[in-house]
Amino acid sequence: MNVPSLIAKSNGDTLELRPTGSWTVINASILEQLSHHISPQLAQAKDVTVNMSGVRELDTLGAWIIERISRRSERAGGHARMEDAAEDYTGLIHELRQVNLSALPQTDGSKSIADRLDLVGHAALAAVLDVSAFLQMLGAICLSAARVVRHPGSLRFTSLVYQIYRVGWQLFQSWF
Repeated sequence: MNVPSLIAKSNGDTLELRPTGSWTVINASILEQLSHHISPQLAQAKDVTVNMSGVRELDTLGAWIIERISRRSERAGGHARMEDAAEDYTGLIHELRQVNLSALPQTDGSKSIADRLDLVGHAALAAVLDVSAFLQMLGAICLSAARVVRHPGSLRFTSLVYQIYRVGWQLFQSWF
């Protein structure tokens, strides 16, 4: 496993950040510590450059932490830019730049009955969609289990053990 790091170098009003290694969910606690560690430097920098050339692996969590660093700089009045990202990562980085950019609507605190009914309707629809997705997943698992019962030779035991290891053991290790 390629341990992540974040090298920060100040040059006047510019802060150059060089993330390296594996910026993935397996390293979540390390990535959060790295992000927290550079907060004082971010608050003082007017411009932040994130050089992504040393990142070997990047998933949604790692890209989101880098995006949060950029947003902290921009909230402090600075400007953040990313450079030298691998072509495989540019789409993910671009998608995360678009998340939660719209400003929250300003309200005066009072809501009409229609507004409240609208909120209830949206919450009910969201609940139905969540239950539907859960039932679809449960159905797919049951169908797969039935196929394995009918054709035991189709079970790839090595793949099953590996996936249990990835999801269970490695996630458990990353927490502690």
